[in-house]
Amino acid sequence: MVVNMSKKLILFLIMSLITTIVITVIVSLNIGQKQFQESTFAVSPLGSATPTDVGIQYEDIDIEANDRVLKAWYVPAKDAMGAVLVFHGQNESLSNWVWAIQRLHQRGLSVFVFDYSGFGQSQGKPSVEALREDALAAYTQFKARIGNTASYFLGYSLGTGVLIDALSHHQQMTANGVVLASPLSSIRDVAIESGSVLPIFSFVVPDAYNNVTGVTSITMPVSIVHSETDGRFPVWMAQKVAKAAANANLTVVSTPKHSEFLASPEQLNGAGVQFWNAVLGAMTSD
Repeated sequence: MVVNMSKKLILFLIMSLITTIVITVIVSLNIGQKQFQESTFAVSPLGSATPTDVGIQYEDIDIEANDRVLKAWYVPAKDAMGAVLVFHGQNESLSNWVWAIQRLHQRGLSVFVFDYSGFGQSQGKPSVEALREDALAAYTQFKARIGNTASYFLGYSLGTGVLIDALSHHQQMTANGVVLASPLSSIRDVAIESGSVLPIFSFVVPDAYNNVTGVTSITMPVSIVHSETDGRFPVWMAQKVAKAAANANLTVVSTPKHSEFLASPEQLNGAGVQFWNAVLGAMTSD
């Protein structure tokens, strides 16, 4: 009788432990999903800056993406030597890209930049699936405007993940080359690097925007540019992505900091020249 009761007690304790573990994992995954959503899709309202502030004319575009309307700008270059579809980073909108648009435009590139769902004045709620749909909708409008002009994809920061994810799922999205500026390796790596999750618990972070895995399916030439003083995504992340890509070229320069990529030349005061030269050089022959 005592032996049977001991066995029942042990079984009860084991089942209780298993139940506790299962509940803990489920709760942790839900928390991880919520944190992923909040930290990854940090949106920004549309500011007042436009390309006309730097003397450049542009087309204001509405893009239909499923049940929502996205906002975009198209900045054509006279006698364009190429055209670039931009995938911007988190906590950004079209207005943050005015100085970058000027740099690209001055090198003879037509520029198409759009705001993802929930960013700027674009409708909808951001998610991996929504941004994947946004990418294809933007690409369709981009191609309709540039015709047979040489084309490129430019992803910056989180935009590198959005871009690679889209290319992995939409085989019709093709271009002459892909440029990844300050790429992350994966959202899980970012979470570990920032200290928000311990490596042993990284499974609670959704394995989304895994550029290391996604880049393996890209057959287009890939140019990766990263700064030693990025301050947000360490160089090893770019190296990890470059190593996984069959046809990637990695350029590592000394500046700028991660958040300075979109600053004006005057604000940078010489910092970031090599970075931008590498980005532009990947899309132009000059």
